[in-house]
Amino acid sequence: MEAIEIAEYGGVDAMELTEREVPDPGEGEVRIEVRAAGVNFADIMQRRGHYQGGPEPPYVPGMEVAGVIDAVGEGVNREPGGTVVSLVDGHGYAEYAVADARGLLEVPGDMSFEEAAGFPVQWLTAHNCLHEWGDLEAEETVLIHAAAGGVGSAAVQLADEAGAEVVGTASTPEKLDMARDLGMEHGIRYTEADFVERVDELTDGDGVDLVLDGVGGKTTDRSLDALTSFGRMVSFGAAAGEPGRPNTADLLFGNKTHTFDLADAAEAHQFIEDRKSSGKVVLVP
Repeated sequence: MEAIEIAEYGGVDAMELTEREVPDPGEGEVRIEVRAAGVNFADIMQRRGHYQGGPEPPYVPGMEVAGVIDAVGEGVNREPGGTVVSLVDGHGYAEYAVADARGLLEVPGDMSFEEAAGFPVQWLTAHNCLHEWGDLEAEETVLIHAAAGGVGSAAVQLADEAGAEVVGTASTPEKLDMARDLGMEHGIRYTEADFVERVDELTDGDGVDLVLDGVGGKTTDRSLDALTSFGRMVSFGAAAGEPGRPNTADLLFGNKTHTFDLADAAEAHQFIEDRKSSGKVVLVP
């Protein structure tokens, strides 16, 4: 079969069309004759060697495929011929791919293979970020970075459908217009405006309830400043080339502390009762 192989990390020229053996499905697996394979930014990060836990060369990239079941492994209660879409553990850029039978989704009759192949990675990621991990509720405000990107555009639609107020960032007016068409209410062109300042203006200083960050780097750290009290942030990617490493110690060290000697415990209590405290009061033996 024909497949795209990456022999070593690098640029786009690292990908070569090669001949490989058709894989056999193992126990609990099916083999899919691939009609369309999704392309994700994660594939690019893997190719560059910047994807944490990514495959080592040589390998065949590709995380999602749509096609027709060609063969089934032992223990699979399916017949060849079904049209399905599935996540795969790599090897999607090929004429055939093997997938776990438990994760197969049927392709609706009115959906093309090309449309189906674009569903699993982006839409499942967006759903999980918003609802499984982000606990988004109706009437909350969510900030979605890269709102016109793959996961971002899916998240905009899902958040709008859930009744949330959607704020999104993008690099160009065209991308912001696209996100608005999908349900975004407020757009921030991050190349011209500070997104934290704009969020502050849009929320009257309250901040957003939830941030979805697939950018990483400094964006992750700065996004903490865009959150309301007890807000949530879901970091799920590193399009900037490096993962976000927010310095949560700043949240602690920014808290004001009033100290009293142990012998002055009564004074410490009185200080609190007089409503003079802000932050934390501690006793030092």
